[in-house]
Amino acid sequence: VLHMVLLIQVSYYTKISLTNSTTNIKLTLFVKRNFNNGVSNVASDVAAKVTCRHKIANLTLTITGKAAHAGGAYFQGASALREAAHKLLAIEAMSEPDGCTFNCGILEGGSKANVVPEHCSMTLDVRSMTTEGLEAAVEKVKEIAATSYVPGTVCTVECNSIRPPMEAT
Repeated sequence: VLHMVLLIQVSYYTKISLTNSTTNIKLTLFVKRNFNNGVSNVASDVAAKVTCRHKIANLTLTITGKAAHAGGAYFQGASALREAAHKLLAIEAMSEPDGCTFNCGILEGGSKANVVPEHCSMTLDVRSMTTEGLEAAVEKVKEIAATSYVPGTVCTVECNSIRPPMEAT
């Protein structure tokens, strides 16, 4: 059990991070200034114990469409970025406060402003507290990846890494 007592004077907002070098578990505290009779001292008695850790899947979706000139041949193209936007909204909409979370941290695509984008990729961070939850979440991502929102586009899914959970004890 990690136990600490903090007496901090902050100007408005302070972030304190502690990392256990053996387990690489990081505890971050956010402290906001407390105005009590004009005094800005914050006294905090914090007891924290890590009892579980999310299981994480890092996935890359690669979308291929058809390039075309954005002016003269726009409707002959199939925008990989537009397809990615539909997928991104559908995937992140599945996030639940007490369940799995889906985050697109990287979205890359296109080559020029006047070209319908032929290629796009997005990197996702998918988290769950259980192995079963993460496996179901990855399957849901694959279902969305297999759905085509923009005719003429295709999508592949690659699992870059999976970190096992430390399930609640």
